[in-house]
Amino acid sequence: MINNIRQYNDTHIQEPGPDAQPGIARLFVVDMNTHKERADIERQIAEHMAEQAADTAWNNKKSVMVLTLEHHMAARRGEFENFLLPLLEIERLGDAAINGDSQEITFLSSQLWPLIDAIRSDDDFKIATIMRKYSPVFSSSRLECADDPLVLFREAQCQIDKIKALLDENLAFPILEVCKLIHEGELLILPEAFLLHLALVSHKDDESTEEADVNKEHDAWSRSLSASTRELENYISYISSSSSYDTHQGVKGLQFPRVMAILDDEEARGFMFSYDKLLGVTPHSKTDQENESAGGDSSPKRSRRLFYVICSRAQESLAVVAYTKAPDLVERTVIASGWFVKEEIMHM
Repeated sequence: MINNIRQYNDTHIQEPGPDAQPGIARLFVVDMNTHKERADIERQIAEHMAEQAADTAWNNKKSVMVLTLEHHMAARRGEFENFLLPLLEIERLGDAAINGDSQEITFLSSQLWPLIDAIRSDDDFKIATIMRKYSPVFSSSRLECADDPLVLFREAQCQIDKIKALLDENLAFPILEVCKLIHEGELLILPEAFLLHLALVSHKDDESTEEADVNKEHDAWSRSLSASTRELENYISYISSSSSYDTHQGVKGLQFPRVMAILDDEEARGFMFSYDKLLGVTPHSKTDQENESAGGDSSPKRSRRLFYVICSRAQESLAVVAYTKAPDLVERTVIASGWFVKEEIMHM
């Protein structure tokens, strides 16, 4: 299959290794002319794959790598959309959220979430390690000035116990509420962007372009921090590459036993890639035709290369899920291209 996809780009042929076992690949064509819930469809597909591949691990979400074209698609499936989507609306915040390289994201990933996780799991050693490194309560200057350092420790423990009780009671506790308790107990030093939402530093509205941008970022963080600690956990797992969700572009060089590859131009809303063009649903644009005639790149060519990447990530079983309003065209195209035979295609 992957050699048939690649033949349009070069003549390289992949041969299976001597210990390779036969795998299976299936195409699920989802007719979107009538409304369907993607989560329900993809759950049904996983059930079909468990049966087709005789592999019950398909019924375990964490055992299937789901590949999407865009981060917002992964966020919805990975259940961290309320945290990530507001940040993606602002280019600077979105880039930082995906790359994990801003002060706020670094705080969330290296301080706040590890502390929440340690509190939730009663890991006193981990709590102490984090607080010794980051908490002002444990600073040498604070301890030297304290009449009785044990009082500081008891107060910190009291606040930790309060957070523990709230997390035990409600796994969907808002991130900002946890930040408030952490700030009150001086367990960590919050970034200024978070302090704004606790009304602890002034925030001025202004009509200037620069201030308007700041206000948009303020609003984005307000919505993001209203997400639950469960969503924060899922997000941290995603950016640390330990989740079962990734993008088509993010998995080059990696392989997984079970892969579900999502093709959905409508949900992706991108313009660099078009699986509808690749699958014969949408005609090639004039620019595509001119570029290909001149030996240049085009949206269909880029999409074919990406299709090769995602299909070749699967070691044992592959489910390609094509959401489309032209299911018959998709079937004809993939059969004519030699990517699937009719018996490997299921309409939903």
